[in-house]
Amino acid sequence: MDLLNEVEGRFPVSEWVINGIHIWPLVRLELATDLTNASMYPTLYHSVKSVSKARRLATLSSRETRSLLRFCCAYLRDLSKNAKPRRAEVVFLSDGISFSYLIDSWYEKFCDPFVSRLRQHGISFFLMTPSHEYFVPRRTPSMFIQPSLDMIRAKSLLFSKRTFKDEKLDHIQDFIDFS
Repeated sequence: MDLLNEVEGRFPVSEWVINGIHIWPLVRLELATDLTNASMYPTLYHSVKSVSKARRLATLSSRETRSLLRFCCAYLRDLSKNAKPRRAEVVFLSDGISFSYLIDSWYEKFCDPFVSRLRQHGISFFLMTPSHEYFVPRRTPSMFIQPSLDMIRAKSLLFSKRTFKDEKLDHIQDFIDFS
């Protein structure tokens, strides 16, 4: 906390803005997490932080490839429960992990109770499920969205130009040098 307080006293962190977004709360959270991890697990933390960007991309690529294979298997195994994007009166975004196996299918503990009520009242719904875990067979039709999220993430890693039109980052390099 002393280090964070020193940074906040030394640098104009409250003025750091990119495209209208004050970035200090996000930077502060990341910095606090790094400091906590470094103090709790110093050897592991420093070895993880030193991994090169190329290696991180290779690891990401390998993980995403395995995930894509799991997606294809799940998609084909549970073909009748694959929902297509469509207009609906209610749209749900599952957390992707809150499933329980009941009788013969996976039940989404938070969304499925609402889905049951919506069905009773004839209200249309659309359920999206993220996560690299693919629970099949599903009780409720849903769309596995993790492959799309992974593609967006990969594109941002590979093609980001890191240019911002409305950027105010006075003394940011001094902060980077300090940290």
